[in-house]
Amino acid sequence: MHWSKEKWTLASSSPRRLALLHQIAVHPTVLKPDVEEITTAGSPVELVTSNASLKANKVLPALHEGILIAADTEVVFENEVLGKPTDKAEARHILELLSDAWHTVYTGYSLHWITENRHELGVELTQVHFRSLNDDEIEEYVNSSEPYDKAGGYGIQSMGSAFVDRIEGCYFNVVGLPLAAILAKLNLWHH
Repeated sequence: MHWSKEKWTLASSSPRRLALLHQIAVHPTVLKPDVEEITTAGSPVELVTSNASLKANKVLPALHEGILIAADTEVVFENEVLGKPTDKAEARHILELLSDAWHTVYTGYSLHWITENRHELGVELTQVHFRSLNDDEIEEYVNSSEPYDKAGGYGIQSMGSAFVDRIEGCYFNVVGLPLAAILAKLNLWHH
């Protein structure tokens, strides 16, 4: 991967996004953007792209070269953004909604190739279907630490993987970073 030779910066506090970049031999500097994320917008696309832009713009002034990536991921069920549950009751409610149903994961990303003065704001959508969950499974999950720092209250890359029976689109998008879309954009810029 020739992109791994570039100097990368990740504007995110997500350990999952960092792990995804490591998977493709990219070892970025992590700058955690201190921003107040917006929670409502005209559409889910506006929400995730606005938050990705906020994060990127917060750290951009400190950078003079390389590639910057910032992202925001949200889970949407029947046009409602579910967010990160704040307590067990909210986590339980979200899982009950998602049980035996499709939902959409939106990741907005702000990609900057600073050295070449290029910028792209993009969004990736993935459809995810949960099998039917029983009360015991939901209870066990909400009693774990997993739901509370994740959009939609589950992690597809860990215990939440047991709930997902179908997926249409980019798996890595659901984890938090659509790697293929981002690398495709960089390759377009490079040629």
